[in-house]
Amino acid sequence: MSTRATSVRTQIPLDVWTPEGVEGMKKDAIKNTAKVIKKAARGSLQASMALATFSEQIAARYRREVLSLFLDYLWNAEEKLQDMLSKRPFLASFVLGIFSGIHKLCSWFEGDVLVEQMLFENWENLVRWIKGFCDAFGSKGTPFPGDTSGLTYTEWYARLVWILTAPPLPLDKTRLTQMWEMSIARSALYQLWVHDDPDLDRELVARCSEALSIVLEYGHAQSFPEIDVASELVEKSCIGVEGVARLALSRLTASLKGGDVEKSREFAQIVCAFVNHCDDHPLCMATLEKKAIPLLTKVFVNYARLSLEKEIHVLCRYFMDEFVHSLGYLYTLSPGCPYICQALHNNLLHGIVACTSNLQVFSEEFTKGVNFLLGFVFPTHLVYLTFITALQAAVETLNEKEVENWVLQSSVRSDWICFERCLLERIIYKGLYFKKATSVLRTAMCDQCKKAEDKSKLKLCAGCQGPYYCSKECQLKHWKFGGHREVCKGMSDDMREGLGHREDRKFGAFLVARDVSRHIECLRQMARKEFGGGANTSGLPPYGYSVDYSDYPPKLGVFKIGDKDFGDYDDDSKNLEELREEARLGGQNGEPRLYKFSIHVGKNVVMRTSGNVETRKEPTLESIQSGGFFPSMVLRAPGVDADGKELQVGPDMVDMVLASFPPEVRSGEGLHKYWENGNADSGGAGVGNVTLATKLLQTLNKLYAIASLAGTP
Repeated sequence: MSTRATSVRTQIPLDVWTPEGVEGMKKDAIKNTAKVIKKAARGSLQASMALATFSEQIAARYRREVLSLFLDYLWNAEEKLQDMLSKRPFLASFVLGIFSGIHKLCSWFEGDVLVEQMLFENWENLVRWIKGFCDAFGSKGTPFPGDTSGLTYTEWYARLVWILTAPPLPLDKTRLTQMWEMSIARSALYQLWVHDDPDLDRELVARCSEALSIVLEYGHAQSFPEIDVASELVEKSCIGVEGVARLALSRLTASLKGGDVEKSREFAQIVCAFVNHCDDHPLCMATLEKKAIPLLTKVFVNYARLSLEKEIHVLCRYFMDEFVHSLGYLYTLSPGCPYICQALHNNLLHGIVACTSNLQVFSEEFTKGVNFLLGFVFPTHLVYLTFITALQAAVETLNEKEVENWVLQSSVRSDWICFERCLLERIIYKGLYFKKATSVLRTAMCDQCKKAEDKSKLKLCAGCQGPYYCSKECQLKHWKFGGHREVCKGMSDDMREGLGHREDRKFGAFLVARDVSRHIECLRQMARKEFGGGANTSGLPPYGYSVDYSDYPPKLGVFKIGDKDFGDYDDDSKNLEELREEARLGGQNGEPRLYKFSIHVGKNVVMRTSGNVETRKEPTLESIQSGGFFPSMVLRAPGVDADGKELQVGPDMVDMVLASFPPEVRSGEGLHKYWENGNADSGGAGVGNVTLATKLLQTLNKLYAIASLAGTP
């Protein structure tokens, strides 16, 4: 360390503050710099004031020496500040002037390793001064109590933030960790970050947000052992969880309204940090509930589009990495991916498409994150009707040329095709589902006796709001024998709220029955191999069928009825005979069936059981083929067994719908051309602006019409 000054003179002649006196100080500082430095080293405040005020005009050869002098001064001035109580306001004003001089010199020395080392060695003393000023803060009218020579609130704030965030401090993680592991440094940052006034320099407010996002990131990475940074922030800010979330989001909203895309980065970074690095803290959910994801998605899309025009700043790309990472985490928070649905509604796919135009400028982690979204999160959550609807609406707005020229020429090509094919299949299933009597239309069927009624005349299960019943008797029968007891009791709290609503749950049961039927021969072979014998039609089946949608492609298998892992419920009174009776009542074509299917519900993968999922017969494949219009063939990939081996499947209604479309649709290679217009560059020869989803539904209706002519109910 440098040798510290031992005395500080506080007497400054009054004529110094006249215009002539100030001009004389400037002249001395510039023309007689060496002499002024010597006077300052001996403790002259007047000399130090001159150097601080005009530091940017001092000759380059003196600047490092002046910076060292300022840092030396701050070491012993703290003690003097305590001794000279009557002159504390004056001395405080002077110290803030020294801060201004340090800031100007550091700006000139940016990138100088020796200067960075000097600042690092003096960091503890600097932040102690900053924390002292924060603790002594009076009000916006008088930021430091007493006569501070007209010091304004904005000047007070600027000089503290300059020192805390603006100097070119070392960027390596080791030194940054050492700097911010000091509780006094973090506390000063929290106190400055919470200051919010329209007159404050927004660039400095943004710098505080950026520094805070780094602290949150390091805290999440356990760089500060046993320190909960989010709780510290909430406590020291004194505005509570809701206040912290509201402040961060209001700043981001204001920056987006300002129109300067790149200036929103720091405010977006802190909001993203609340989501990514506070996952076990109420601050995360408070931020999400205040619509953080729509705002962050807008920033992401803005940067993605801006990257088409110019090379964006490396820190903007860092935010994009963090945002994609946050999406990979958000699907665990609530059933149905509501937050990713929010992102889809705000043009997430447009942003991803734009990024693929120049994917090599982004990090490897960014590409992995995009592939994870496309190849895993999207397909595994297409068991939710709400997610199918959101993703369908998003792809229908994409520009097919951008997808073809950018996405399909990039490293995310295979995962993009994967989710498009899965979406196409589930849209057809969605059409089939709404052909059933149990739908969101006005009528529904009693889940026990299958009597169709207006929904207003039916009652919902009070526990899960799932099945409909026409009478108390039907409700009791379905509870005891229809399989609903274990389904209802096994339902997590997450599934009883939010997007885990009844239509999503019923669609899941509908989907598993279709997948089991499609793979039934392989499943029967599994059962014979596992349990011996064939299908038991005596009413006491030894096994049921399982489908695991928590991975893609889904895994299918068999399980023994009565095994401890049969379902996700707690009912000790349930016995083996009751389970078998439920399987018998839920059977099809004389074969008793009980289903178990696994899906992502928030952070968990839960199992649900169903023994009664059919509500009305569908047209048989034979009746449709008799018209000669729809050949029977398997046109899409099968599920897999527990070892990942593909299973043998038979054709079903989905395959027959796909048969009416060109091979490039079925393979997914050219699917992007058809979403917005089902005729794909038809040149006016087709129906017009009809979406692919609409054409799929029209084809499905045609299949039903053919079956009706063939006499199928």
